[in-house]
Amino acid sequence: MNSHPFSPAGRSGSADSPGRFGQQARLAVGPTGAGAARPQALADDADVLLSPGWRILVVDDCDDAATSLSMLLKLFGHDPRVALSGLQALTQGHDFQPDAVLLDIGLPDLDGWEVARRIRATPWGSDCVLLALTGCDEPEDRKRSREADFDEHLVKPVEPESLLRKLAELLSCGAQARRQARAVALSSHWS
Repeated sequence: MNSHPFSPAGRSGSADSPGRFGQQARLAVGPTGAGAARPQALADDADVLLSPGWRILVVDDCDDAATSLSMLLKLFGHDPRVALSGLQALTQGHDFQPDAVLLDIGLPDLDGWEVARRIRATPWGSDCVLLALTGCDEPEDRKRSREADFDEHLVKPVEPESLLRKLAELLSCGAQARRQARAVALSSHWS
């Protein structure tokens, strides 16, 4: 069974991907363009969510899930890239220099925790936002995400509004504030 990074709700229109093994992935979206209506829940946050066009690396071994999430991010004015493995994420991250990485834990080559540790050890990754976007929801999973220096541990399915708000919150607070928040999280209970 494939996990999906979010559950689309309240959208009009759709984008399809042929999927693997005869399955079809569908992301429902609204109209785009200057006069396009955005979901009401995001209307007040539109400037934060659309500007300045964050570079976001989506890492998930499920191509349909990664592509769908990338499409959502692009719809909201961001510059997404997709990596389908941990090693591919490290290579693309070096080339792309993302502001944020949405990282699945269950990858085929390196688990997401190891990828996060390696990202944090690079000049480009030391200050980027790292979100675990995963089906892993046990206390031990959250502890391992904290130890790998993720900024947040989100469990699939994630509502698009929740994901975009969390990204906006983390990206807008700046690198120094994120480092301080991670240090506080390491010294306290992280839920």
